Amino acid sequence: MSLSRVLKGAAVEGLQTLRFVDFDGEGAGSGGMEPADEEFQPAAIGRPATGVAPQGARPDPQPVAAPNLEREKEEAFARGRQEGIQQTETRLGETVKAFAAGLESIHRLRESILKNSTDDMLRLVMAIAEQVVSCEIATNPEIVFHTLQKALHAAVRSDAFHVRVNPADFALVQEKKPLLLAGISGLKNITFEADASVSRGGCLVESELGEVDASIESQLEEIRQKTLAAAAGE
Repeated sequence: MSLSRVLKGAAVEGLQTLRFVDFDGEGAGSGGMEPADEEFQPAAIGRPATGVAPQGARPDPQPVAAPNLEREKEEAFARGRQEGIQQTETRLGETVKAFAAGLESIHRLRESILKNSTDDMLRLVMAIAEQVVSCEIATNPEIVFHTLQKALHAAVRSDAFHVRVNPADFALVQEKKPLLLAGISGLKNITFEADASVSRGGCLVESELGEVDASIESQLEEIRQKTLAAAAGE
């Protein structure tokens, strides 16, 4: 049978405080418990009898200042924005460089195409001119006479000329000698020489004051130069 009992409220009135006595203490030969001099004071239920916190109890947490979330958000946004700007500038710079390099490549390609096209066009023009001239000389032998007339008018005025022509044209210019002397004022003498190095249809006019190259080759070269100048927009 249990001898312990819980007393509540007014049931504690009239209780007396007991204290332990040593078995060898004075005033009590047998030792044990005896009434104490002070009055019994019940302890408050639910809280310690003194102001000291119970052993093992955690102290109340001190209030912690809440972090400034708005400021942290603004700082994080500013950092992100600056990093984004730097990345964009870097990428944009690389894009601009690539674009400039592409334009330069296109410009070089354009120049190459134009040059090749110009060269091809020039070769075509010269080929056509040579064919036309050769055909005209073959069908019209008197071309050499007209060429000689222009050469004499272009030469520095002199009273005597020596003309070299292709052997195939020699007989014709000899035949036209009187017309040449009559057509050029001050011209007193003109001689002719057959020269195989001179292409048919052309001539070389020489005098004491200079020489006029009226060969077919020189005339074709003049056509070539004029074509180049036209292609260059000069």
